[in-house]
Amino acid sequence: MTITNQNAINALTTTQLRRVKLYAQGLTYEEIAEQEGVGQSALSLSLTRARRKLGVNTTEEICELLGLHCV
Repeated sequence: MTITNQNAINALTTTQLRRVKLYAQGLTYEEIAEQEGVGQSALSLSLTRARRKLGVNTTEEICELLGLHCV
């Protein structure tokens, strides 16, 4: 992982990182929102902000950046 990638990951809040990982692992917005105790629109905003910080658009890019094996 490059320093730039690590800096992007470090820019995420703990909550954003947890939610991004859940989403990358294939959970739906509904499942994550229920697990996190938030509405789907709040979750959507959180994930959008996280994607911007990471500079990615797709789940595949998230998985690659975080070093996750995603389906």
